[in-house]
Amino acid sequence: MPGYFDDQSISIPCPECKKEHEKTIGWIKAHSSLACSCGVTITLDKSDLVSKLEDVERELDAIPREITIKF
Repeated sequence: MPGYFDDQSISIPCPECKKEHEKTIGWIKAHSSLACSCGVTITLDKSDLVSKLEDVERELDAIPREITIKF
């Protein structure tokens, strides 16, 4: 299921050459590593990111879609 934030980008720096790689959260969720043009393979430790995003998405789903005004 696509998440609310899957289209948002995150910058991932290469630890070797410092090049910034812009990737969407959806892309990060689907991949475990990123190959930099300098030859370094960046391993993505995304468990904390995915866990926290799932928490936020559950909270957003709990917000009522309609507001009732009582007089």
